[in-house]
Amino acid sequence: MGQTGNTIFLGLDLLALLLLLLAAGAVLIRKPFPRTPRAFLLVWLMILLLIHSARLIPVLTPGPQSLPDPLWLRLFHFLAAALFFRSVLPNTIALFFNYLLVAYLSVYGTLLFTTQPPSRLATFSDIGQWILASLILAALVHQAGKKSLYILQSPLFWLSAGSLFVLLMEAGLAVLAASGLSPIPSAEDRALLLRFFTILQYVFFVTGLWIQNDTPLEELRNN
Repeated sequence: MGQTGNTIFLGLDLLALLLLLLAAGAVLIRKPFPRTPRAFLLVWLMILLLIHSARLIPVLTPGPQSLPDPLWLRLFHFLAAALFFRSVLPNTIALFFNYLLVAYLSVYGTLLFTTQPPSRLATFSDIGQWILASLILAALVHQAGKKSLYILQSPLFWLSAGSLFVLLMEAGLAVLAASGLSPIPSAEDRALLLRFFTILQYVFFVTGLWIQNDTPLEELRNN
């Protein structure tokens, strides 16, 4: 893809930073969630900002760089997103995911601190993505039952739908690539497509967070 491809990646990462800043501003100004979910959401957005900023460092400042470990960034991203969606679930469902998250993080943390093949770490990281997708789906289904026809007015719907969409697209592309049936054989082209999906996710974030939520989140947490 060459220089043109690098320019596209740079432009998409800059756009992602802008959208994330708009989303964070909406959280601070409109306060669409109670304090605890709002704090987890802000941490999640800050980690996403760090991830996209780290991608820009090699482009903007050529030469040897000390970049954050992508495995750790992915783990922190998973943890912040999981804690946010867990915080909006009813207590009975949240308790189940508490046990699941503790078990997953215990094993993954052990693998990170011991010498493990990168392929094993990547595989276990993919398992975390499916756990996160299950958590998001649980939040989305529970919310749909509570909000009914007014679900489009809820910021949580947009956050859930955008995140679930990207996770499923990422998993689908990975499965197709592993099977050799992918219509996009180039890894660079797949990465570019995922960047576009991510931009769409952040558009969902900004749209949802700037929508007035007329229903208190506490109603969504009732069993």
